[in-house]
Amino acid sequence: MARYTREFESRSGPLWDYFASRIPAFYDGEGAALDRQRGLRSDGADSLLCVIVALLQSMDIRRGFLGRPPLQPGGRWHRRGVRELFGFAFGKPVPGALSIRRMERWLRALASLKVITTQQMRVDSPRGVKSQTAIRHVTDQLFRLAGTFGQLAKERRAEWQAAERERAALRVESVRIDQKSNTSAPTASPSVMKPATPPSRAGPPQALRDLLQTLIPSNRRKPT
Repeated sequence: MARYTREFESRSGPLWDYFASRIPAFYDGEGAALDRQRGLRSDGADSLLCVIVALLQSMDIRRGFLGRPPLQPGGRWHRRGVRELFGFAFGKPVPGALSIRRMERWLRALASLKVITTQQMRVDSPRGVKSQTAIRHVTDQLFRLAGTFGQLAKERRAEWQAAERERAALRVESVRIDQKSNTSAPTASPSVMKPATPPSRAGPPQALRDLLQTLIPSNRRKPT
């Protein structure tokens, strides 16, 4: 980012010459890329520098994915859309202005130079179905042009190793929590596990037996 900033601000250097002579011109109302090319004006150069810096700051160095880092360790990156990337590069968009459309034109220009990969998504709008740019990845072209691809590969290996160590630590922590929960579970005592024996039937109470004796006829022999 320091080299891009230095050459774009000084308007000199191989990086500046490469982009200044290859940015396509967009003249139609829909912002479609035409075959014509033009030199970068001063305001266009500043805008392009802001876009490139925003791309480099938004990318996952391991894969070049454009998005926002996960809030929790081990989570997934969230894709950064065109409007979010515009706010990241220039600030809040102005309602009614061509800010978002201008941002899409810069992205299409960089995609034509193989700097980023994009895809067009068909979305519904009040005016009907329209095509919307979806940003995907930053390619290694930005780093090869700046001569920092070797440094990128080194930092990329370090990031992959750090991510692998983080995933291994999460797996170890998950196993430790499972083992702790299993050992701390209460075990049932033998008295709880043994089924309760039903109480033995008791005979009729003494008062009931005396009453039954009075109801027995006198001519019958009393049972022994």
